[in-house]
Amino acid sequence: MRLGDIMSNATTNATAFRDKAKIFFSSKTITDVWSNTILPNIHEEFRLLPDSLLIGSAILALVTQSFSMVIFFATLLETAGLNALLQMLFGFLDKNRLLPTVASADAKCKSGFMSPTLSTFSTLKASDLKSAFPSPSIFFLSTASSYLITSLYTLRDELEQLGPDYSARYYLAIFASFLFLLTMTTYRLYNGCDSVGPATLSLLAGGIVGSLLVMQNLLLLGKDSINMIGIPLLRERTADKKPIYICPQKVSSS
Repeated sequence: MRLGDIMSNATTNATAFRDKAKIFFSSKTITDVWSNTILPNIHEEFRLLPDSLLIGSAILALVTQSFSMVIFFATLLETAGLNALLQMLFGFLDKNRLLPTVASADAKCKSGFMSPTLSTFSTLKASDLKSAFPSPSIFFLSTASSYLITSLYTLRDELEQLGPDYSARYYLAIFASFLFLLTMTTYRLYNGCDSVGPATLSLLAGGIVGSLLVMQNLLLLGKDSINMIGIPLLRERTADKKPIYICPQKVSSS
């Protein structure tokens, strides 16, 4: 093959590649990928987040056989029950419909499974909710985040004894939870699922309830029930309730 033919074929291939690249990276293609692929998956992840957190904790509790993870799963079930009771309470008290109704018509605003089979097991059924307070997703996730943060705060003495690598986890948990809840709240406000008032009150209510649930488990089940990260606990007494004495070694005078 002559050099001219080779150069001509290379030019043709380069032109074809450039044209395909223009089509692939064109604004229309990017818009189609965003609208038809990326955005629907984002909506689905946010919608399934409360139920997926509950199911994920159940799987981890089963696989790890962790006492604290089992208690966390039970606490999330308790949170779902509290959310339903609060919804019923405020729906009953708000007879004049001063609170806005939940935006259940939009699929982006529904929480939990939507299929006929799995919707029965959903902990947060948006279609059954009559009042916008508390916001089911925001309240549930705020309670879970507050539970984890408060449990770490309760273990602050153990974390400090283990050194800065562990003591920093409490502050990292606060920062990560803040970003997580901010993202979730912004998503729901942007899509018109909640208004600012009920969303803010749901965040505050979830924060209070999460802390109270930690105190409940701490009083009823002990510190092991909230030890989510599995660190050694500081003990003041032995298993038979006898005090632990630390005998210092004698320093040689020489």
